[in-house]
Amino acid sequence: MENFFTHLTWLQAMGTVLGVAQVLLARNNNIHNYLFGIVSILIGIWVLYQTKLYADIVLHLYYLFMSIYGWIFWKYGKHKEETLLPIRINRNI
Repeated sequence: MENFFTHLTWLQAMGTVLGVAQVLLARNNNIHNYLFGIVSILIGIWVLYQTKLYADIVLHLYYLFMSIYGWIFWKYGKHKEETLLPIRINRNI
């Protein structure tokens, strides 16, 4: 039983690291953020399945579907001439 929880903790840590990498890549407008997100979501689904949290799996399936959609749209969608503005902090609040 102890090995089971050690295995899950390792997978959870790996999924979290991949999720943080996804956010950093998204901040830089890098299409590879979707790859890291999809792997992170799949790890999350596996962990949730092993812990029998089936309702949370449904939410993760939505995230998975939206990540795949976003990746396909970014790669093959209509390309508009848009100026990408860098993310910045608004200090006027």
